[in-house]
Amino acid sequence: MLENESPNPMDGDWVWKGALGTPVPGLDGTVLKLSAQFYFLYAGYGHFPDYGSAIYIIRMSNPYTLTGDHVLLTAPTFSWEKQGGMAINEGPVMLHRNGRVFLIFSASTTWTEDYALGMLTRMKKMIQC
Repeated sequence: MLENESPNPMDGDWVWKGALGTPVPGLDGTVLKLSAQFYFLYAGYGHFPDYGSAIYIIRMSNPYTLTGDHVLLTAPTFSWEKQGGMAINEGPVMLHRNGRVFLIFSASTTWTEDYALGMLTRMKKMIQC
């Protein structure tokens, strides 16, 4: 995590705040702010028997400190998320629209034509995009 107090990220000094200690190794981290609360979303990977990576969320006490347990938001369970020889959900991105929050994510393997986008809303996976 890097911090810069300048309103313009091209100005000021960047300060290394350290790596975020997620409960499982991860990548593709992003921060969601709802009201005054920050959350960290990431693709956790490791030695899962059924999938290569899944998307987790964990509360933050400030923009560089995780607090509490992480919660699994989505794991690859549909056939379109398991193409190319590996079951993957990764690359979480938040979309805010008309007061609603959507989680857009990548699914399946990046090295095939089957790489896809999915959308999560109201804790239900939507169809492949």
